[in-house]
Amino acid sequence: MKKNMFSIPSVEFFFTMTAVLTSSICVAAPNDLAKKILTEVHHNKVHQALATAQDPYTPILNLWTQDRTATLGALLKTIKSTSIAPETRWRGIQVSARISGSASTGVLKEMLTDKHWMIRDGAIKAAAKIGALPLVGDLEKSLRDPSLIVRTTAVQALTDLKSIKSAPKILEALFNPENYVSGKPLWIHRYIQQSIRHLNFK
Repeated sequence: MKKNMFSIPSVEFFFTMTAVLTSSICVAAPNDLAKKILTEVHHNKVHQALATAQDPYTPILNLWTQDRTATLGALLKTIKSTSIAPETRWRGIQVSARISGSASTGVLKEMLTDKHWMIRDGAIKAAAKIGALPLVGDLEKSLRDPSLIVRTTAVQALTDLKSIKSAPKILEALFNPENYVSGKPLWIHRYIQQSIRHLNFK
């Protein structure tokens, strides 16, 4: 007798399909879980190096040679996390820029507007080290940052980048009232004067 192709599947069919699906899930789930665990372990190693190593660049570079994607992902996660100590984030910015070079320009631009002055300072320093000329306009804005340290770092960075076109903005900083206390110039003036001499602009 010919079977109807639309007949109700047998109990054996359901058991067979259940076994196949269960087997597939059991194979896939451990792989996904293992990948998640390995990524988390990698992140913890990166964070540990940034938080405790005297020079975090070497251990993180070793991790980068093992897994570039996981290492850069861990660095970005650390840099952008406001729950992590700013000192650790600052070091993460320096290491990330050193490893990624010009590819880190985007994240540096983002960090230039971070709420914490130390992160903005770190982004400026890193931008100068990698020669991030596309960020010159952003660094000029940093000349009027609320933090004196950040403003001073911006002067140094624009000088290191030999940004002659930034001369008017640097000169303006001489007359910024925030760079004076009781009519006396703060130490940023010394760096502005050095910048003027170094760049030899008028």
